This record gives sequence, C-alpha cells and structure tokens, in this order.
Amino acid sequence: MNSNHIPLEDLSIWLDDEHSGIAGAEHQRRGKHIENCPTCTQRFEALQRLERATQELIDEDENTQTAHVGWVETLLENLILETKAGRAIPLTGDHPLDTLSVTEGAILSATRRAGESVSGVLVGKVRLHGDIETPDAEITLEMNISVRQNTAVPDAAQQVRARVLEEIDRTSELNLVAVDITVEDVHSPATELNAKPEEPPHA
Repeated sequence: MNSNHIPLEDLSIWLDDEHSGIAGAEHQRRGKHIENCPTCTQRFEALQRLERATQELIDEDENTQTAHVGWVETLLENLILETKAGRAIPLTGDHPLDTLSVTEGAILSATRRAGESVSGVLVGKVRLHGDIETPDAEITLEMNISVRQNTAVPDAAQQVRARVLEEIDRTSELNLVAVDITVEDVHSPATELNAKPEEPPHA
C-alpha cells in the first residue's frame, strides 16, 4: 500500500475515527500505512495542525477568528504542497558513479520546522527560487511568517533566518544567497500551533 497514498479526505476520516476510539481492521491497516509512508505522515501532520488551530479559534471573538482563519487556510495549503516531492536537489556522493539527491519537498519541510523552532513563530509559505537542480546555482529562499503578539519582530526574523540557513547547510548543498522573510501576520497565543507536530499514532 506504500505506493498508494491515502487521499486527504480519507486521512481526515481516519483522524476522526482515531479520536472516537474506532480501531477496526481497516483503521489499523491505514494507521500502519500512515506510520510507514512519509507522504501520508506529512499530510497527517498537516491535518493535526489545522485541527489544533481550528480548536483554538473556537475560544476567540468572531472578528479575531475571521482574521486568523485565512492564515490557517494558507498554512494548510502550504503544508499539503510540501508533501509533494517537487524537484530533485543533487547531492555529492562518496563515489563518482553515485547519483544522490534530496527532494524539494523535504527541504521545504525541514526549513519550515527550523523556522517554527523559534518561539512565537508560525511559518506560512516557503519557496525555493532558482535552478535548484543545477549544482552551485544561486538560490533564494522565500518565507512568510506570523509572529506572536508582543514579540520583537526584527529579533524573531533574525533568529528564523539564522536557523533556516543552518538547516539548509545541514540538509543540502544549495548555494543559498538570500533568505527573504516577510512578516504577514501577528497572532495571539491562543491561536499558536505547536512547532513540532505530534507523531502519528501507532496502529
């Protein structure tokens, strides 16, 4: 089943069943698949993020909810986009005949986690611009973030940039010449998502 990813709608149903304590044979089979499929794991994490955000919004006033729902929808759209492999980023192997690469989606996901490791920061859009499939080509990373109320925006952006650069250096050989960070929103603590999604439940 690993070659056939579970549709997002079915993952949502599976998550509802998990909360309801439904544990039939099909539920357990899909839980095992989620555990072993990187793509479905990422989609599952995206659903968890959306679920947590939506739950927190329930306690806020109507005007605040309207403002934050747009951000949550954008977050989900970008999380789902990152589950797609995208372009192949070449890596240097130990042997001349080795052909190694890391997917664009994996790098985007890693940089998102790096950005959200900064306290009070949520990451929206993350994009790599440039010919990432050509070694040493100049690459720019674009990242949109939201910061918690009463957070020093310049300090937060500087920390995000530093951690993203460190993560790119750790996970790839990209020639990153710029990290462009845009602060698009300021959120209340009540709507802040955990930087690290929960692990998928074991079947």
